[in-house]
Amino acid sequence: GPDGALWFTNTSSIGRITTSGHVTNYAASNITDPFALAAGPDGAVWFTNSSTNSIERIAKNGRVITYSTPSIRDLQGIAAGSDGALWFTEYRDDAIGRITTTVTPAISRFTPTSGTVGTHITITGHNLAGATHVAFNGVAATIISDTDTQLVAVVPAGATSGPLSITTPIGTATSFKHFTVT
Repeated sequence: GPDGALWFTNTSSIGRITTSGHVTNYAASNITDPFALAAGPDGAVWFTNSSTNSIERIAKNGRVITYSTPSIRDLQGIAAGSDGALWFTEYRDDAIGRITTTVTPAISRFTPTSGTVGTHITITGHNLAGATHVAFNGVAATIISDTDTQLVAVVPAGATSGPLSITTPIGTATSFKHFTVT
């Protein structure tokens, strides 16, 4: 687990055993058939719950939160991805799904939406602090400043029109809209 303990599934609970041998059992009405576990980038333990067709999250304080939609069913495995999200598999539909965490970076908008090399671009979103890489359609850019909700970068030489991306230690966010290099 993210806390250094061993986490395991039981018939209707999730167990945790520390290196010193202390065992904690997490049981709740929504934990009925846990299948697979993963350490999330948010410091929580995530797991698939087969019989309820849901994904569950055990926070550091022990609180269990359920995530489900009618389209999620027959859940199997779950793993943390390099993008800061959790990826899971569905058995019946031979499908792969993705659920984001509260720490995954996201880009909501940027201004201006076009510019020449050297233009300063303000990117707005969340969980942007500590950015290690910004790219304009794959071309690395210089970061001028960053906070949790805003990052300023410079359009780099060689940039072409396309999406912006920001990488933090937790994952990478890519803009839906494209920046136009003029």
